[in-house]
Amino acid sequence: MIVSNDDLVFEKLDSLIFLLMRIQSDIGGDEFVVILKGCDYEKREELEGSFRKTIDENQRNGLVVVSSGMAVYQPEKEDTYNDVFKRADQLMYERKQALKTAAKQQA
Repeated sequence: MIVSNDDLVFEKLDSLIFLLMRIQSDIGGDEFVVILKGCDYEKREELEGSFRKTIDENQRNGLVVVSSGMAVYQPEKEDTYNDVFKRADQLMYERKQALKTAAKQQA
């Protein structure tokens, strides 16, 4: 049997898609995960700040608003990806509360 590079790539993609589907089912239907690498990972705080700024502008203009939370894996403190998701979820909840408070103040 001959296995091409394309076969290996698709096999790895299938595994990744399965893993992401599993993660999605673990964290909930209306939540999603973004995994950053390379220069996006290096600029993660800048990207999150830009995202938050856009959401704040959306809120002021009556457009779509979503809350977010970002957490980075800390191997000295966390054993599983679920630990990271719990931290991100808590930060997302805090952001959601802040957006609700801001909305009440705008009204």
